[in-house]
Amino acid sequence: MLRTATVVSYILHPLWMPLATLGILYAIDPFLNLHPPVFRFLMFILAVNTIAPGISILFMYKRGVITDLEIRRKRERYIPFLLFLFYYGLSYGLIRIRVEYVPADLLVVFFSLLVSLVIGMVVTARTKISMHLMALGGLCGVLAAFNQLHLLGRDYVVALAVIAAGLLGWARIRMGVHSHAQVYMGFAVGFLVHYLMLMAGIYL
Repeated sequence: MLRTATVVSYILHPLWMPLATLGILYAIDPFLNLHPPVFRFLMFILAVNTIAPGISILFMYKRGVITDLEIRRKRERYIPFLLFLFYYGLSYGLIRIRVEYVPADLLVVFFSLLVSLVIGMVVTARTKISMHLMALGGLCGVLAAFNQLHLLGRDYVVALAVIAAGLLGWARIRMGVHSHAQVYMGFAVGFLVHYLMLMAGIYL
């Protein structure tokens, strides 16, 4: 069962979640299909933001900056938060400056990601919040908000994402990386930040 939990943990890794979120949105939301050049550019940006932090974390592991790739020590968990904030903050600024038109809802998705990372980093000062569940919770929140705002009628997609989050929560607990409370907290932060900000339309 431990091997299964490890496989689930890597398949649903936080690195892939923003890219997966955009891909799923494009597949289920006809509105986004109206902007293929913007979508391709955003997918490229997210692909870079998937590869670059992954290489950075691997390099730091090889250099002994972090003790393991799961980053189990709480004091080391600021590193991935700062890395993601740097890469996604830079990307958000680039999108706002260089791209002529991006649907407002997608700008909210990017901005809410930055907000959730800041909240996660603050929470980390007191407890080891689950970044895995925060990322997948964010995906669930985005899908739930788009489903409601754009009247997609894709409740089953949201339900499948929530089931995946439950499976991931089990995996992180089974691996001994997080407690139940840390898993629930991660999902709640990810879901609520993305869902509420999308429903309110908040972005800079």
